[in-house]
Amino acid sequence: MNFTPSQVFIIILLAGYIFTLFILESWIWRFQQKRYIQIWMSFADSIKLQFSPGSFVPRSTVKPLITGRYRNRQISVTAETRRRYGFQDAIFRVSVSIKNPKTNDLPKGAFFVIGDPRKKGILSRISGQTGNLIALRPEEVQKFPWKAVPENLGNHLLTAKSAQKILGAAVINDILIDQGLLRYRQIGFIADPAEMRKLINNLVELAESFERFSKNWIVS
Repeated sequence: MNFTPSQVFIIILLAGYIFTLFILESWIWRFQQKRYIQIWMSFADSIKLQFSPGSFVPRSTVKPLITGRYRNRQISVTAETRRRYGFQDAIFRVSVSIKNPKTNDLPKGAFFVIGDPRKKGILSRISGQTGNLIALRPEEVQKFPWKAVPENLGNHLLTAKSAQKILGAAVINDILIDQGLLRYRQIGFIADPAEMRKLINNLVELAESFERFSKNWIVS
């Protein structure tokens, strides 16, 4: 097969782009992985949780994991890393156990989900990874699209200071309460053990706020 000079140039350009991405990925994770593993280990040690080793490299099948009990709740911290649009995409996840009793009207318990609309934009996602987003005010957080069953649960949770702190942070994130878990997800890692602990405390307080609502308005 014969190629024109312009086709050869394009092929070389694409090969160079792919090679550059591969080198860049290796360079990023070579220098960043040790840093984040140290952050996770320091955080886990600070609140007596168990750290299980792994690798944040996107191709790794075993990722670092943090589990254990904190403030009488089961906590799990995980992360997913992958390449998207030529950039490293990291999804940081936390799950917190929650009491969400079933009733005749709610056979699966109450439900709540809220998500940051900025996650649909590629530029916003990149900014979220690099930490360049601006923290949001409570009134901006209340404009996030949400769904709740029962509906007044959503209004209750959005007035909680813990929810406003979590959702207003300078990251793209979302929260889900379904059956026995409160799940949190954000784009990008947290680069400070103290900030990780602050997030966990806010999630626990949000779980407590939910349980107070459930006790007074759902199960009573």
